[in-house]
Amino acid sequence: MFLPIGRKNVPDLYSLRKTEWSNSFELLMRNRLVTGAIRYGMFKDVSKGLNRVGAIQSKLKLYKCDKNKEHLVDIANYCMLEFEEGDGSFNSVDDGPHCEKINGEVKNYET
Repeated sequence: MFLPIGRKNVPDLYSLRKTEWSNSFELLMRNRLVTGAIRYGMFKDVSKGLNRVGAIQSKLKLYKCDKNKEHLVDIANYCMLEFEEGDGSFNSVDDGPHCEKINGEVKNYET
């Protein structure tokens, strides 16, 4: 079943919840967090004072060089930790910058 939105047809929420997520990515994230808890302690206890944003930037540079997807999992975990414990706020912006298309391909905005 499709729900009409403007001129587009969008699958129903049940279908979207099945297709718009990566269970394998989530499992890798969880496994790394569990392993980290065993090795170093619970993330809420050991992540205080870490430069998570700097770690995200470093891991992204590594990924750009070697394309090792392990770095993406680490980035996601650092993002989650920053979301949970960082000083920032959540302000939903629907019409803000997303991605741009260059030569028909999506390219993320660089900051």
